[in-house]
Amino acid sequence: MQAGCLAPQPFLRVITRRISRFTEPRGGGAPIAAFTRISGKPILERGVISIPDIVIVMDESLLNDPLANPLSGLHAEGVVFINTIHNPSEAKKKYTVAAQVVAWDITKIGIDMLGSPVLSTLAGGVASRIAGIKEDSLGKAVEKEASGILTDKALIAKNIEAALCCFRAIQPGEIKATEPVRKENPVIVVPFEPAAISSPSINTTGNTPLRKTGNWRVFKPVWNYKVCTRCMTCVARCPDGCIAVNEDGFPSTDYDNCKGCMICAEECPVKAIEKVREAHTW
Repeated sequence: MQAGCLAPQPFLRVITRRISRFTEPRGGGAPIAAFTRISGKPILERGVISIPDIVIVMDESLLNDPLANPLSGLHAEGVVFINTIHNPSEAKKKYTVAAQVVAWDITKIGIDMLGSPVLSTLAGGVASRIAGIKEDSLGKAVEKEASGILTDKALIAKNIEAALCCFRAIQPGEIKATEPVRKENPVIVVPFEPAAISSPSINTTGNTPLRKTGNWRVFKPVWNYKVCTRCMTCVARCPDGCIAVNEDGFPSTDYDNCKGCMICAEECPVKAIEKVREAHTW
C-alpha cells in the first residue's frame, strides 16, 4: 500500500501495450501500465501501486516478459484478469499465478462488436465488475470518456455496449484489499548528472531483435504471391524495416520483429496482403 493514502479499496493495475483507445490500433507498442485507487474516502496518494489488489493484463505476452513483470506485488487474495483464449484454470497453471484468475478473450469481443481489437473500454468493463463498480456508473463513465475523444455517436454507443457486455460476462468474486499504511514521505533531492551517468541506456546498442517485438502483434500480414506484382511498396512503407525481398524476388516478413501495424496491407495497391489474427497457443 502506498504512503499517505486514506484506505483506498481496491488498488488496481492495468498493463497493456501502447495502442489507440477507441479507434483502429496499429499494432502494439512498448509495454505500459496504469494505476487506479478506488475509495469512498478522499485519496491523497498518486503514482505507482506496488501492491495491487487487482491486475488487468490486456496482452498476455507480457506475462512472459521479465521486464514488464505485470504480476509483481499481487497478493494471493487478489485477482488477475488475463485477456486470453484459454480458460482460467489453464491460464493459472501456465503462468503459475497464486491469486484468483479471471480469463476471457476480450480481443474477440472487440473485433466482433467494434470491428477492431480495441480493448480499453472492454477492459474497463471487466475491471469495473471485479472491483464492484455499478453497471450504470460504468456506462456513464464510458460515455463521458469516449465523448471527449469521438464525435461519432454510433461508435460511442458501440463502446458502451461492448463495455457492458464484458461487465455482464464476468462473474464477480471477493477481493480482500490491502490495509492502508501511513509513513513519512521524505523529500529526496536528485542531483543533475550528465546523460552518460543518469541515462546510460541511450548509449547501448539496439535490442529490438532481443525483445522479439513480433510478440506484440494482434494481426500479422500474409502475402498472396499469386496476386503480388512485386512492386515493393510494402518494403518501402514498413516503418520497422521488417519486410525484405526473398530469394524468389517477393517481399517476405521477419515475423520475429513485425509488430502487426498492417501499414503494408493498407498500402498494397493490389491487395495482395491479408490481415490474419494471431492467438497465443501453448
